[in-house]
Amino acid sequence: MKTLYNFEIIVTVKINKTALSFLSILLFFIKGYAQSDSIYAKVNVYEPANFKEVYLPQHTFLNPSIDFNRMSDNFIPEAKTSLPNQYENHTLNGKIKKITKFYKYPKEKRIADIHYFNSKGLLEKVNFMVFTNVHYHYDIQNRLIRKETIRDKDTLNIRQYSYNNKNQITEYRESHFEKGQRRDAHWAIIYEPENNSIFVNYVQPDQKTILVRKIKYDGNKVKSEEYSNGKLFPEANVEFIYSENNNLISRKSHQYNYFYSYDKQHRNTKEVNIRIGKTWDVSTKSYDKNGYITHFYHENPVSKSSGSTKFQYDKFNNKIYEASGPDISVNPYEYIYEIEYY
Repeated sequence: MKTLYNFEIIVTVKINKTALSFLSILLFFIKGYAQSDSIYAKVNVYEPANFKEVYLPQHTFLNPSIDFNRMSDNFIPEAKTSLPNQYENHTLNGKIKKITKFYKYPKEKRIADIHYFNSKGLLEKVNFMVFTNVHYHYDIQNRLIRKETIRDKDTLNIRQYSYNNKNQITEYRESHFEKGQRRDAHWAIIYEPENNSIFVNYVQPDQKTILVRKIKYDGNKVKSEEYSNGKLFPEANVEFIYSENNNLISRKSHQYNYFYSYDKQHRNTKEVNIRIGKTWDVSTKSYDKNGYITHFYHENPVSKSSGSTKFQYDKFNNKIYEASGPDISVNPYEYIYEIEYY
């Protein structure tokens, strides 16, 4: 499939300090707009036959990896270090020190959680419901290497991560503490780029390994296979399809088919979930002129239900208000975000 590029800035520059900042902006536009990013955007009849498969045999993934912080869909098209100012799957603006999220009630507001960031913009601690804290630790390359969950003064969970020189995770260890007992788990990840494969092995106490997942990628397609006791568990297999820009455009499992569309700024605008031959969920997102989401609308054609969420931002374009519900003009669920800057 041919890639369509949208060049909005064409300028000749000299390589100097001023030009470097310009080049960083230019790279975004050189990345361009791929036709496959919006292949499903105009599909209005939500039937499986209308969602054609996109196969790009020449597509390559640069240093792909997996993310053990995700419960599912943890394939990463390109391994990177921890990005600064990340909050609820988006990037913050300015030097953020703390974000306090509140539940808003008619006569009061209550703290839901508090996120703390260090001077580099990396998430340092999250406080949940006053008594529980999650601490994050990084190496000198800003890669997450340790995550600790503590309630009161008791450690509940420790997660540890190791990487190679390509920022791909190579080991993941997890320890659970409960009633004076400790349970440890250990996974080792092997990469075979020559075979377009990733193997996730469970490491037993005697250091013998058992294959639990195999990821195979072909062009822009990624197939994740699950194994139980060394045997393939086909019901848990998942196939992902990415656009030329590594945006996820399709996710297929035993029961569900998800399809995603993006605009020219690589923002997700539509998601469609087809289950057992029927459209189960349709979600659409709208953005303001600065590129920030203003409305999220969700509908289920099967149950005839729907709902929406609206967002508001401060002068730095960071989210400060969120309201959601079947009808956001009547008794919505409301959240307030108070942001403290350095």
